[in-house]
Amino acid sequence: MQKKSSKATSKPARFAEIDILRGAAVILMIVFHAAYNLNFFGLTEITTDRGIWLLMARFVQLTFIITTGLTLHISYQRRLSAGKVTALISRIKHAAKIFAWAMLITLVTWLLFRADAVIFGVLHFYAIALLLGLPFLRKGPRALYATLILGLAIIILSPLTSAITTDSNLLSPLGIYKANFQSLDYFPLIPWFGWFLLGISMGKIFYPGGERKSTKITVPRALKGKILKFLGRHSLIIYLVHQPIIALAILCYRYYIM
Repeated sequence: MQKKSSKATSKPARFAEIDILRGAAVILMIVFHAAYNLNFFGLTEITTDRGIWLLMARFVQLTFIITTGLTLHISYQRRLSAGKVTALISRIKHAAKIFAWAMLITLVTWLLFRADAVIFGVLHFYAIALLLGLPFLRKGPRALYATLILGLAIIILSPLTSAITTDSNLLSPLGIYKANFQSLDYFPLIPWFGWFLLGISMGKIFYPGGERKSTKITVPRALKGKILKFLGRHSLIIYLVHQPIIALAILCYRYYIM
């Protein structure tokens, strides 16, 4: 009787440089949101919308958005071996999962803050961008140039949306909204989808076929620790839980220690 093979199917290798970059962004995100919440609850007067705090926020935002576009390309290319339809369905399911989390955040923030509820935050953006990015995953120089040019065009022309006036917030996902529009978290497609497309372009250039083009990429020894990799690999769940934890810690300090 012939024995069945017990060979296990291994998961595709992750790229340390991407996880480490995301891990660094996770740490800075937690620091930034801690400062923001301390200010929000009136315990400090940190101005987080300028100076080093603004630079920190932009680094975190751009890192996550660009690497999400990049990993969309990688994951799609790796799943093509199972067929194009399977690869597309896999990415659509992933976008739907993120959108479900996004709507939960909208519900919770509406119950807690009403006027400042998150209508089109970063998770809403990710879900829509993952779907809109699918047509740009084709191979070839023309697809690369088209993705790169459109991404740059969206970024460069994005200030034009601020000149558009409207009496409705229905176009807020595009960056067009009423003068009194407020939201605790807001990431419109213009300009952020432009950066997402640049991430896809980087994937096409540096990770064609879902694999690293150059094997000569080295990570500094000081950054090779497992902590950054762990944080980078679990950035979504950390994003979901870190704000409630920070807010709860601040409220406990405010009402039970002060």
